[in-house]
Amino acid sequence: MVATLSFPSRRTVSIPPRRPRPCLPVKWRSSRPTSSSPQSR
Repeated sequence: MVATLSFPSRRTVSIPPRRPRPCLPVKWRSSRPTSSSPQSR
């Protein structure tokens, strides 16, 4: 049981920092073209 907890624990730590990182740039990049499209028109 200890080995199972250690496995998910390490994966969970790598998932949270990796998810918010790509999510932040994705929203900024998507917001830039989206806001520029309606504003430019």
